[in-house]
Amino acid sequence: MTHIKQAGTVGLDELLTHEAWVRRVARSLVRGEDAVDEVVQQTWFNALRWPPRDASNLRGWITTVVRNVVRREARSGHRRPTPVDEFPREPEAPASSSRSLEAIELQRRVAEAVLGLKEPYKSVVVLRYYDNLSTAEIARRLGSAPGTVRTQLGRGLARLEQRLDGVYRGTTRVWRVAALGWLEHTPGVPAAARPARRAASAQTSSNFAGAAVATTVGVSLLMIVGVVLELGEAGDDERTAGEPSVQHAAVGSSFVPSSPPPAAVPPVAASSVPQTAPAPAPPQAATTTFETEAPSSVRVATRDEPTWATDPFPPASLRGMLHIPAGRTTIGSSVEDVLAIAKAEGLLLGSTPAHRPRLQMLAAEFPRHVAEVDAFSIDTHEVTNAQWQAYLDATGRQAGEWLVEYGWPGGRMPDGGELLPIANVTLAEVREFLAWCGKRLPTETEWVRAARGDDDRSYPWGPAWRTTAAVYGGHRPLAPQAVGSASGVSPFGVHDLAGNLYEWVDATYTPFEGFEPLRLPAPGTRSGGHTVVPEFDAARAVIKGGCFVSPSSHLRIDSRVGISPDESDAGLGFRAARSAIAGADTIVHAYKRLLPPRIPSVGQLDLEQTFAAEAYSYEEIQEHPILTGYRYLAFVPLKPSRGPGLRSLRRTSPAEPVTVGLLTTSEDLRSPELPAGEYVVAYRAAGRLRRETPPETVDERELPVGQRLHDIESPRDRDVFLFYNVNNAVVGWVPVVQESQLPAQPVSARCSTSGATWSIGFSHDVVGPSVPRFEMELWLERGLR
Repeated sequence: MTHIKQAGTVGLDELLTHEAWVRRVARSLVRGEDAVDEVVQQTWFNALRWPPRDASNLRGWITTVVRNVVRREARSGHRRPTPVDEFPREPEAPASSSRSLEAIELQRRVAEAVLGLKEPYKSVVVLRYYDNLSTAEIARRLGSAPGTVRTQLGRGLARLEQRLDGVYRGTTRVWRVAALGWLEHTPGVPAAARPARRAASAQTSSNFAGAAVATTVGVSLLMIVGVVLELGEAGDDERTAGEPSVQHAAVGSSFVPSSPPPAAVPPVAASSVPQTAPAPAPPQAATTTFETEAPSSVRVATRDEPTWATDPFPPASLRGMLHIPAGRTTIGSSVEDVLAIAKAEGLLLGSTPAHRPRLQMLAAEFPRHVAEVDAFSIDTHEVTNAQWQAYLDATGRQAGEWLVEYGWPGGRMPDGGELLPIANVTLAEVREFLAWCGKRLPTETEWVRAARGDDDRSYPWGPAWRTTAAVYGGHRPLAPQAVGSASGVSPFGVHDLAGNLYEWVDATYTPFEGFEPLRLPAPGTRSGGHTVVPEFDAARAVIKGGCFVSPSSHLRIDSRVGISPDESDAGLGFRAARSAIAGADTIVHAYKRLLPPRIPSVGQLDLEQTFAAEAYSYEEIQEHPILTGYRYLAFVPLKPSRGPGLRSLRRTSPAEPVTVGLLTTSEDLRSPELPAGEYVVAYRAAGRLRRETPPETVDERELPVGQRLHDIESPRDRDVFLFYNVNNAVVGWVPVVQESQLPAQPVSARCSTSGATWSIGFSHDVVGPSVPRFEMELWLERGLR
């Protein structure tokens, strides 16, 4: 073996502490990761063959070595021979039988460690070092970007090293010799494929005489690894080929069909209703190259494109919901209407304290006014027991205390009660259900719009009361009935908006604008009397529609009651609504869970520019669709504001990353490597601080991502998007795919044919005729279907 370290020189461990510096200098001198790998490899062999004797300025010495390597290669016009060819090994001593067995055992453990790696790290390590494929070839085979393959390869080798270091504790690290066998002796493996750490391990090889036997065994074991891997890949290919590819993605208020990628990511027309969308490819980092003369300051990450979906997908319908168009609707009652109802109920004849609550309830309807309502969707029926049970089953939750005590003995839905409306649930429980399914409560104005339509009718079915139209106090038996049992239907086809159960709406029990106390005349006169003021309370919530024990006058559209949000009752249920902008409600739920200090108000989110990819699953119960699952990926940028241009952002963001939006997903991410959840996204340009405070060295890897308090390490040599958790700690990052200064454009999105790779383009801030625009790429563990 060639002995590399010389007496009286700087030690190997001290040199290896500057490994990141070697790569950084190489990247500043050459382009392309393959060229960088070659320079780094040659630098390490030179440095280890002729190490410095003085450690006072190691970085300066290493920089000189790197520059000399680059100059030498530039003069020669071609890459130098591999170090194995240039420095042939001395003849090795014959191995004893005991050492040969030791070598075989060592190689077996290395192979087991490789097989024990998780995907995609196992695949890229074996394809690189067993199949002798370049990163570009691996990328084409796996449908990934070369930068992603390089990142996966680095992480895979780091995990392999960590695992083997745990087995072979100490300073010798004999396992490196076994790895060196198949990294350096496998026929045709280029020098760039041999990481510097493995090259450095040649220092210890003289202590292991059985390296030649180890090499042969290592190659054989890696062939077994390759066979196992190829079988796995074949299975994956068969499964992928047989799976349908349906996607739905929405941006803003219009549907976005996925389109093939041009050179720069153009805006795609926005979209609103969920659509059916594709699935994935692998993750992570691309190598960023810089255009020095581009007037628009475009910076593009060098990478291979995924296979983008080109077929348009029809919008996916929301089963069990009805679309309510935008329009004007009349809200509330006039004084004349209130007095007429009070008179019909005998409340004006010798008014007594017992009448006051009812009079206050009527007074809360005043004044009558007209409101503009945006388009939205609403459930055709009230949420049923079957739907609530499906929610509990999907989330692993248990039935609430009041539901168990008064409706579901034992915590399970009673037999035969599938289509009864769910009752005995609190407002907090209702909101958790709505967050699970990506919906929300209707506002009071929306509820009235769905019930009244474009006229001023008193009941959902028309101007006059009809006894068969609703389940109310005059109905027998005095109990809730299956949804849709009564004949009363609103102009838009919504059932049971009057009677059966009261319904929660998203409104506080406060007066309408322009409210004045109701003045009641004394009996038999047109003057005198007394004033009625409702007991408004912003801490109380509004319920509407009446229930199975209510008199007919309580079932009027304008009737409103205020109760505590903690209230739960057998006569109180709800129905869900959904905004016309796909994913907007999901984003709001995510914001409320996160409450990020970087985004002080939900009003700072540009919800009209929401991008969402969504997938729904249903089952049928007596012809009623029951939602069983909701999967999503949603991103929203911040609202436009007067802000700096791209050049200014590049100068300031290294010190203080700039918040650009909010991301939420039900899926685990492969790039960035994060679990499902919600994250604030910030932009940070390449560059280091002049006085950078070293980060705290706190190992939080065992903590859930949401509980971590300290930033993870992220590269400073490239432009990145950072992902912050609920504690405002950086927990993930991805490279910026593209950034430019362009005229303001709507959010755009495209996805791979499998639905797992999503590229999102969005603008940030407003500065005259052009604004900073970015492209972010996310990789899901499984495609949205």
